[in-house]
Amino acid sequence: AWRRDARHQGARTRCEGGLAGNRRFPAPGSRRVGSAVSRHQSGRRGCALRDGRADPAFAARVGADLARVHAGTAGKAEIAARFKTDDIFHAIRLEPYLVATARAHPDLAARFDALVETTRSTKRVLVHGDFSPKNLLITDREILMDSRVTLIDYEVGHFGDPAFDIGFFLSHLILKASRS
Repeated sequence: AWRRDARHQGARTRCEGGLAGNRRFPAPGSRRVGSAVSRHQSGRRGCALRDGRADPAFAARVGADLARVHAGTAGKAEIAARFKTDDIFHAIRLEPYLVATARAHPDLAARFDALVETTRSTKRVLVHGDFSPKNLLITDREILMDSRVTLIDYEVGHFGDPAFDIGFFLSHLILKASRS
């Protein structure tokens, strides 16, 4: 079971500071995040994805925002130094997903082990680590393209492989679609 500990809190603080300059992904605790959370929790807006509505242009905008975070932190030693959170990332993402799957499917273990090693050793950009629809808060706008998007839930933030954010998001969508 995952526990919040001092390392988690430190990673969250470092990640919040790392994303604070991005106008679409402000740091938690800012007024914009509080506003988005309160609107989201009020129930005035349904979940478009849950309701079967997907807007490719809106998805492209969110993807472009993530790409700006990745590009803006690429190869920056000062960011990498602030995000030495590999132990948290391994415990929360690599172990329960890839390592556990390798154990459950010995015939595929070599492939999963290689993926774990590549993911663990690649240090390129600031990675959110939990980039999925549930961590995108959208303000109450009738037209999605006019909505403000706020990225939340930074406890798995680390300096790593940008492919992880994309793969995590896509796997979330594929699993949801396969259960529909």
